[in-house]
Amino acid sequence: MNHRLKHRNAEHFRYEITTSRFTGSRSYAKRAFDVIHTPPVAPERFLDHLQSKKYRNAYLALEWVRFYSFKEGIRDLNLAVLNLAPDPTIRWMIFENREAITRATGWYPVVHGSRAHPSRLVKPSVAWVPSLGRLERLDAIANSGETGASFLLHGAEGDALFDFGFGTDSSANSSHHFAFRFLSHAHGDHSIGIWNALRNDNSPIFLSRTSVAFLTNFSDNAASTEALSRLTAIPDKSLLGLTPLSSGTRFFRVFHSPGSLGIQVNDTYGTSVTYFGDLCLRNGFHDFSQEALDIVTAPQATNRWVMLDATFAGRKRDSIEATDSPENILKDIATTASKRTVFFVNKLPEPLIYSYLQAFLLTRSPELHVPILLTQDLYKTLGALWLPVIRRSPAEIDPFIQAQLGSHTANFAESNRFYPLSASVLKQLPPNMASIIFCKPEDFDLVEGLTDRVKSANLVLTGALARESGLDSLPMLAKTAPRTILRVDTPDWSFHSDEDALAEFVRDITSRGGRVVLFHNHSSSLDRFIKKYNFDTSSVLRFSSSKTSIQLA
Repeated sequence: MNHRLKHRNAEHFRYEITTSRFTGSRSYAKRAFDVIHTPPVAPERFLDHLQSKKYRNAYLALEWVRFYSFKEGIRDLNLAVLNLAPDPTIRWMIFENREAITRATGWYPVVHGSRAHPSRLVKPSVAWVPSLGRLERLDAIANSGETGASFLLHGAEGDALFDFGFGTDSSANSSHHFAFRFLSHAHGDHSIGIWNALRNDNSPIFLSRTSVAFLTNFSDNAASTEALSRLTAIPDKSLLGLTPLSSGTRFFRVFHSPGSLGIQVNDTYGTSVTYFGDLCLRNGFHDFSQEALDIVTAPQATNRWVMLDATFAGRKRDSIEATDSPENILKDIATTASKRTVFFVNKLPEPLIYSYLQAFLLTRSPELHVPILLTQDLYKTLGALWLPVIRRSPAEIDPFIQAQLGSHTANFAESNRFYPLSASVLKQLPPNMASIIFCKPEDFDLVEGLTDRVKSANLVLTGALARESGLDSLPMLAKTAPRTILRVDTPDWSFHSDEDALAEFVRDITSRGGRVVLFHNHSSSLDRFIKKYNFDTSSVLRFSSSKTSIQLA
């Protein structure tokens, strides 16, 4: 049982006394308690000690304190886990004085970063998923390009909207009433239309908590954010996983962007429709192909339909010559960062977040204790990714995070080395202190002092940035002098399925009697893809760029 308490007149934090076991790293604490045998004082007196003159700034930087007391082997471990504001000087000061604090109080101070505050995330209402009855037809409202992606599934008892596109088509945002609506992920070509949709219809919208965090953090429209919190329904643990609901609908995680979900709708007549949104079957970060196939084949359906993102079908990617894998690049970043600052720059959220997570795990050893900074809007979303980890809800954990963490619970959202990329944090970091910075191109214009750190740093440009000549796309860096510039853009860094993986997946589905509907590409490119791999056009169909319908029965 936990007790949340207030220390004297302090208003800026609360503390907690817990009987649960601390699951984080305890190696430093064990070494300290091997030589220090001071009986623990009351938690109030420990906080009094931090309030003393020597540690006064740390006390003012407290955001939360949790006291753990438990036995491990023959040792009694008394840990005070401190969530401290993003000030590198204060966090390092407490770490340097950890043994002195233990000797004085009997409590070992475990330094954590700012609280991820998953409990403060927007909490939309939860709604039951209505049945659509017999599934009849699929309509492409918006297939790709300037209109984004949005689709309509018609059932005899109701209609469902899959994604919102850019909201340019009236069909997605009119007074049409839907049984429910679904957002696969928060990329603009799938999500921007959600704001108009929220104003025009109060039917439930199902999406992940991470997607809500993305939409909230990236929205400048307070009214829209408020509407999102009132009208959105999020699948909870009972709605996720491979067991269909009694309504015939289930949700599942998808490897593409953090928070990506897919949906599968089944009727009682043997028809199943699976929609992944955008999908990466495999890249240099993760292989999702077998899990995706298991999702498709799970229902006992005689009429199985699968909608697949075919962004790279029939298209040759203009890749540069570098063939470095994400693992090798990020290992090099982790090693180099002990000597000099490394910038990792990308325009998209998923390479930044997944690369941060891998770099965080690679730099957990004391010898590589370097600060890691992540652009602010993405920093705020980590709490949503951390929540299912601490809840121990595997069905909700991002597939890449689950593959990386395994049975560990490394706190990637509240690490004492993890900081938001801001001018105030940069001012506290000594100019010569090596760090790893994950950022977008616009951060060089928005964050004061960021370009000053590029000089003599290693610069890694990935994705579209790697293909652009010089530093034309980064004018703020034109006069800087990075030590090295590495350009990396291969399929291993893409978060869409490459053509070969897609073709193999389509073949796996059709060989099991399923039918595939391709989208997210031009009709001519999809036709070339179908012809190139000699697919049966009665089993592999495609949405054209204009509105099209596909009969399911």
